[in-house]
Amino acid sequence: MKRLLLAMWSLLIALSGCTHNWISDQSRTQADGNITFEMLTEDASSYQGKLVMLGGTIISVTHRHDGTQFLVSELVLDKWGRPEETVPSGGIFLATTSRYLEYTPGTLISMFGEVKGSRTQLLKGAQYVCPIVFIRESHNIVEPPWRFYGYGGL
Repeated sequence: MKRLLLAMWSLLIALSGCTHNWISDQSRTQADGNITFEMLTEDASSYQGKLVMLGGTIISVTHRHDGTQFLVSELVLDKWGRPEETVPSGGIFLATTSRYLEYTPGTLISMFGEVKGSRTQLLKGAQYVCPIVFIRESHNIVEPPWRFYGYGGL
């Protein structure tokens, strides 16, 4: 009985200290944390070649011969690099990669990438100037199972 209690206590301590950084430490150190999404939407060409961390909800996915393109509704990243769903979106951006990625619309995504400029994008009848980011690292944010059972979130 004591062993079982000790094992359960050890597991509880181990789990309570667990955090999951969605973006790797290496990418975090390379990203320019001074560049905000608002700065990118105002003048992405000024930041071309800079490395940033962004995230949000995927609006659409386009598979092309040279990779995959996502249209993303931007969301601020929390301290672990997970999109913060309680903060309103700052706008939209395009994320591209030379890889074929199987993400679906509605998926939360965190990414690290290089600013490539901007492009005008038509969305629901309105024109938006969207920053373009070439993805170097991306993560499909999967909800932990306890979030669906009434135990809160991260």
